Amino acid sequence: MIPQNSQILDQQIRMVLNSSFSGKFRQSGNYYNFRCNVCNDSKNLRKKRAYILTKKEPWVFFCHNCGYSTTAIKWLKDNFPSNYKDYVSDLLKGAKADADKEKNKEVIEVYNEKADVDFFVPVLKGSGRLFEAAIKFCESRLIPKDVWEKWFVATGGKFKNRLIIPYYNKKNKIYNWQARSLVPVHNKYIYRIGEQLNNLYNCDFVNKEEPVIIFEGVIDRMSVKNSIAISGAGRAFNDNLKQFPKKYFIMDADIKGREIALKLLEHGEYVFLWNKFIEKYKLPSGEKKLDMNDVMIYIKRTEKFSFEELEEFFTNSIYNKIEFLN
Repeated sequence: MIPQNSQILDQQIRMVLNSSFSGKFRQSGNYYNFRCNVCNDSKNLRKKRAYILTKKEPWVFFCHNCGYSTTAIKWLKDNFPSNYKDYVSDLLKGAKADADKEKNKEVIEVYNEKADVDFFVPVLKGSGRLFEAAIKFCESRLIPKDVWEKWFVATGGKFKNRLIIPYYNKKNKIYNWQARSLVPVHNKYIYRIGEQLNNLYNCDFVNKEEPVIIFEGVIDRMSVKNSIAISGAGRAFNDNLKQFPKKYFIMDADIKGREIALKLLEHGEYVFLWNKFIEKYKLPSGEKKLDMNDVMIYIKRTEKFSFEELEEFFTNSIYNKIEFLN
């Protein structure tokens, strides 16, 4: 049975009465009155005997002359199928809109970001194994203390057991963050919900007129001067990178990183030649994954690389695509 939506049904009934009955009908707050199209009762305005009663649902069509009675929806279907089709179509559109609205409401209700933030505790103000693990991780990755002392540990919520890496702007306000697990899990990094967020780490602190080095992750970014992080390899093609006219990408030396680097190369972007770099610095080439933070640890370097040191390892020539195919 087709449900009744009084507002949509009223629109279609008005269209029928205005078009098929030439405006010759009466309306009050509780009914429409017009000549019955089933029995063609008296043409005298005062003796029009068909009614659509709208006081209660479902609305009812009734003729005092021939006795024909049915719901207003069925009357519309049997006598004005085109308007009935429009009624059903509008009804489905309205139902979809309501469902989408309810779905969005459910997402908002299920994910309460403020409730998660309440679990964020500054790394240096907490105690216990989780905070010890956070400090040990930061020190082992050669992250400067003046950087990680502004980070947090999530003790509960969506980001529980993770190191919260905040993204600060020039006003020292947090505009985004990512979360790195401090315990063994499948997803090492997770991010805030919403692609509309600014996912560029350190974007307020680089010189856009100079070459800007673009990394996948925040921690690798700390190895090179004038660099940013895009919070995941998949964002290497985002439009927000157009603000940097001189872009140089250093993807991780793994399968995913090579795939992204090859696509960037095909778009004419500058990408990092890991094989050439590994050979010069005599790095282990058999690793499944290698990033710039690994390099800093392996060669025991604490000073950031400059663009001048790395410039020779970048290429935008499609002839170097073989580098990313093996």
